[in-house]
Amino acid sequence: MKTLLMVGMANWASVCSLSFVAITVLMEYRAVLEWIHKEDWVALMDVVPSTFPMLCGYVTLMLLANSILLFKAKSDNKEKNS
Repeated sequence: MKTLLMVGMANWASVCSLSFVAITVLMEYRAVLEWIHKEDWVALMDVVPSTFPMLCGYVTLMLLANSILLFKAKSDNKEKNS
């Protein structure tokens, strides 16, 4: 019972963190879209080149963390069933 609860919590944590990544990326692009509508080209030139590598690193880190979490949950589940 405890194992199923922990696996379920791990899956929910994974889903929540990936959702947070997706919402963060969407909000970042929303800010860029607002600057385009206002024709604030200086803000775009200042922010966009430095934001892209940070967003790529952030997404990669979250995907790795979730992959490790799911792999650990699967291996723990296999050990319990064996």
